[in-house]
Amino acid sequence: MTRFDTKHFLLKQLEDGWMLETSKVTKDVEGDWMLSHDELEELHSLLQKVLR
Repeated sequence: MTRFDTKHFLLKQLEDGWMLETSKVTKDVEGDWMLSHDELEELHSLLQKVLR
């Protein structure tokens, strides 16, 4: 199984897709992510690795 780990995110390759987990990201009362600029750049970089 392929996986990519960063400070705030874990991306795992499943049999038919990808699963993104988050550990230290702030969420609002509805469960939506509230990302800082640094967290957003981290997520962007992580997704670029997968899309290449």
